[in-house]
Amino acid sequence: MSNEAQTAQPHKRKRGIRARVVALVCSAVLILCHWATIFFIRDALAVNSDGTLKPGEARRFSAFSSATALVICAVSSVLTLCFVKDRFLRAWWFAFPVIFIVAAVLRLTVFRPASY
Repeated sequence: MSNEAQTAQPHKRKRGIRARVVALVCSAVLILCHWATIFFIRDALAVNSDGTLKPGEARRFSAFSSATALVICAVSSVLTLCFVKDRFLRAWWFAFPVIFIVAAVLRLTVFRPASY
C-alpha cells in the first residue's frame, strides 16, 4: 500500500462513523414520533362508549386522538422524506407512517364508537 492509500483509510473510517451516527440520530427522532403516534392511536382504539364515557364524549375523544395521531404522522412523514432523500435512512421507514395513517383514518371513519 502506498502512503496515499494509508492516509485515505482513516478518512473513510471517520466518514463511515459519522454516517452511522447521523442515521442513528435520524432513526431516534423518527422512533420518538412513531411512539407518540402509537400512543394516540392506542387511545383512540381503546375508547368505547360502553365504558364510563357517554357516546358523544367517546366519539369526540376518539376523533381528537385520531386527529392528533394524523398530525404527528404527517410530521414524521415529512421527516422521513427528508431523511430518505438525503440517504441517511432507507425507504422502508415509509411503512410506519402509512400503517399509522390507515389505522387513524379507519378509526375516524369506519370504526367510530357507536352512538346509542
